[in-house]
Amino acid sequence: MNEQDKVEGVFSLPQRQHVLGVFRYFTRNAWLLIRSFWPALAGLAISDSVRMYTGLVSVIVLIGLCAFAALEHWRFTFKIDAGSLIIERGILERERLVIPLDRIQTVHTEELFWHRFFSLVGLRIDTAGSSGAEVELTALKKDQASLLIDVLSSAHHEPKAEVAPLIQLDWEKLFRIGLTQNHLRNAMISFGAVVAVAEPLMEWVEQALDSLPTVWIWAFKFAWIFAVPLFGLFFLFTGLLVSLLGALLRYHRLTVRLTSSHLEMKGGFLKKFEFKLPLHKIQMLEGKSGILQRLAGFQTVKIHQARSQSNADAGGVNVVIPGLSREEMATLNSGIYKEDCTSEALRLKPHSIWWVRRAVLFIAWSTIPLFLWPNFLVVLFAFAWAAWSIYSSAMLHRQMCLIVMPSELIFRSGWRVQLSRRIELRKLQRVTLRANWFMRKKGVSNVVLLTAAGPLTLPYVPLFQAKELRDKALFEIESTQVPWM
Repeated sequence: MNEQDKVEGVFSLPQRQHVLGVFRYFTRNAWLLIRSFWPALAGLAISDSVRMYTGLVSVIVLIGLCAFAALEHWRFTFKIDAGSLIIERGILERERLVIPLDRIQTVHTEELFWHRFFSLVGLRIDTAGSSGAEVELTALKKDQASLLIDVLSSAHHEPKAEVAPLIQLDWEKLFRIGLTQNHLRNAMISFGAVVAVAEPLMEWVEQALDSLPTVWIWAFKFAWIFAVPLFGLFFLFTGLLVSLLGALLRYHRLTVRLTSSHLEMKGGFLKKFEFKLPLHKIQMLEGKSGILQRLAGFQTVKIHQARSQSNADAGGVNVVIPGLSREEMATLNSGIYKEDCTSEALRLKPHSIWWVRRAVLFIAWSTIPLFLWPNFLVVLFAFAWAAWSIYSSAMLHRQMCLIVMPSELIFRSGWRVQLSRRIELRKLQRVTLRANWFMRKKGVSNVVLLTAAGPLTLPYVPLFQAKELRDKALFEIESTQVPWM
């Protein structure tokens, strides 16, 4: 019996997770309950006729959640049999999952704060047929999890050579990443949370103000006018602080290593994670850089794996690496892909009709207020919107292109937030040409590249170029013999 059979033999019989996995089931179910019924819960909380039963209802819900979590843990078993991971789960309705080991995309390890107290770890097992994690093992002993990872990822067949990190985030890089986040969005989220917490206290504040003399109330009103600029600065500072804190908690001690066959990544503060991703299972490499990130000299990279839906917005299994410099990005590209993006590569761009049509449509929408509220401010707004539409459409047209290399594609789009997506031709699922009557008359077509990580669309491509690209892609798809799933 070889080492592989010995390791698999450990999991030949059905096994359960650690008993503390019940806590994870409880917290997850409680969060799902609150998220699904929070409007009803909020309405019941402010209802005087229901508030007196809050204690009783809370106890019943707590007992129900505990019982459901215990049953969910008890009815969940896993084992390895005949080269497949077999999961049996469900309380009222039993479910049996048979996942071939060669169809597993990645095995993520997650270590929450309570995991560390008991030397536990959680596993998320992702496959190409799922929109997220196919299976989640909430709590395993670290030695048991290590053996299971070896079986699922066949890591014990690889030499344990130490590889220098591709990227290792220090405090300076974490600070720069936090500075380039979307501060406005984070500030709005923080402001909403503060309003939600402070709203129940407004009644007490109003009662306190009613007891003050009238002179003091007017003084507060005048002081509030001068406090508005300070509130704006506090609003921006809050967004900045939330961005910095979020970068620290998510990417603390982030280390990325690139080997000849795998991409390894680990890090995190409150929730530590670690995984190893086979390079041949990477479907698409997406680089993203906003204005602040370009000024800082780096970009964020998202590594897409296969997902079950073709919709790009569907929840897929993605890996995000922040703070990559140009040199690090070039190293990552050369490790995953084999071709250089040279000037000899074919560049397809949308026809100029596309941006003109886009600008005209936006300008037409901006003229509607002129008929409804004809005044100077509306006219000024319409002219400003028209100018912005023309400029924005022209910039989008200038940046959008599809670079076709002998066996790879690079799709570039966006101008404020620039995106660059790279994929091998052999990993395309299908190439579709779509055109309405106007486009057929002009001899152009939309090229839709359907991939396992979502679709890519290049609009208004000259028809002869679109057909050449389709034929080239279909040849690569049909002729490849290299595994990629």
